[in-house]
Amino acid sequence: MELLDSEGETMAEFKVGDKVRNAVFGVGTVVYGPYTSASHTDVYLAEYAGGTHRAVMGKHLTLIPKVDPTDPRREVVAKALFNDVRATDAIDWEELSGPGKDRHRHSADAILAALDAMETPEEPLAAGDKIRILAEGHQGAKVYVGDVLTVKSVHGTWFRTNAPRMGTPGCVWSFEMQSEGTGWERTTGDTETIDGVSYDLNARYKDNAGDVWARQADGLWMVDQWEDGSPATDNISYRDMSLERVVTTYGPLTRV
Repeated sequence: MELLDSEGETMAEFKVGDKVRNAVFGVGTVVYGPYTSASHTDVYLAEYAGGTHRAVMGKHLTLIPKVDPTDPRREVVAKALFNDVRATDAIDWEELSGPGKDRHRHSADAILAALDAMETPEEPLAAGDKIRILAEGHQGAKVYVGDVLTVKSVHGTWFRTNAPRMGTPGCVWSFEMQSEGTGWERTTGDTETIDGVSYDLNARYKDNAGDVWARQADGLWMVDQWEDGSPATDNISYRDMSLERVVTTYGPLTRV
């Protein structure tokens, strides 16, 4: 997401510990920010030579990329930059002085850092993928927050999933692709994190009453053992629930 300052300009984003360069103060390290001052937004406090601290707007800072001297791409890019600008009768890379090579290596570092920072495009949704519901009753379906569904088929701007709460074989739900992040999200289905706690979806968990919960074949959860240790073969009420609902209603949960 692109962030804009009060003047509508793109805001640079830095983290504490980043090395930055400013045209006036030189090279420094970000120690705080971003924050809003009395007259500006997007302000960073950085420590410069001699331990002096200066507050500078992000648009006046340039990130100094972290260098990995072992990255095999670094020398390849540096040589390519050198060959691109040298005259045909100029010296070869091997004959170039150390400082001359370093100039091209610094440029290579900046290029590699920019490429590494690019977001990897999301793989297209496909049959067999898992999604987790983020909104109860999303698009009219009988689903609850935390439900994990399996994608059955994909059709351009929408897709179909199984409908485990319906109890009818062959029943499916249809959702729109554009509701990703608001109505549903992708998940591997192996673990689920709720309020900062990660749960193994293949494990069994004891609730605050001593009953033990396990995942059903359709991805929802049920009590499969009562507090006294007997199998919950007569369980008709404590089943078909999302893990989030189990945690919220019967937690905290303890792995068995």
